[in-house]
Amino acid sequence: MQKKTKKTPVKQKKKAQSPKKKNDQPFSLKRLIMGEEKPDLTELEAGSTTILDILSPTTIDTKSRDYIVVDGIFHAYLYVAGYGYSTTVGSCWLAPLVEAGEGVNLSFIFKRQPKEKILSKIAQTTMVNRSRMRDVGDTRQDFEELDSAISSGLYLKDAINRQGEDFYYMHTLIEVTAEDAETLEQRVTAVEKLCVSIDMIARRCDYKNEQAFLSMLPLLALDPDVERKSRRNALTSGVAAAFPFASYELSDRNGIFLGLNLYNRSPVFLDL
Repeated sequence: MQKKTKKTPVKQKKKAQSPKKKNDQPFSLKRLIMGEEKPDLTELEAGSTTILDILSPTTIDTKSRDYIVVDGIFHAYLYVAGYGYSTTVGSCWLAPLVEAGEGVNLSFIFKRQPKEKILSKIAQTTMVNRSRMRDVGDTRQDFEELDSAISSGLYLKDAINRQGEDFYYMHTLIEVTAEDAETLEQRVTAVEKLCVSIDMIARRCDYKNEQAFLSMLPLLALDPDVERKSRRNALTSGVAAAFPFASYELSDRNGIFLGLNLYNRSPVFLDL
């Protein structure tokens, strides 16, 4: 006979607990008195208005060759050509462009180059020019150009090695603005004449005004084409003399007396 086995009762699984609702938060006396906390964010912080929306112009028209129109204002750009600088400059030699008048803005950028890399390039170029000069007669125009290039190379090497100066690439951009195209053309022509009077050659950024506009922004990001055309080498002395503001007197209102100026014996008061 078969034995009947008793079936053990199977325990039932507990029912899964229902997830707590978001509103089931622990009681807080502060929340009861002050109410629900709301984040104190502005529209900018909340993301509805970004910084680019504030900085960017509303409208830009880039269809013209000679200028661009930004928010109803006409902008034209010029650059000082790499060969358009005076060989010998004095103090504040960029001051005439800074003080050119209404609607004229100046932007100049310096890029310092490593001495080891520049000295090898200068030595190699000078050596090539000397070898070319041997095959050129002294009556040809190339002779004078090669002689000038060799002298410039020797001067740069001497200034970097013995006088402790650094080598820079300099770029100068000029922005001209006006409310109408006719006034803009008059101001651009006046800037070109001013550059000629101070032994500088300024070229218009035809078909490149949009790129020049972006290069003029304080981002230190020059357009490659504008950068190549406006590149000029300069040493520390020339870079220092390019600073367009100079004064023999230094007397801040709440400054501390530091001494007398060596040039004109005026007292120097500096507010630290």
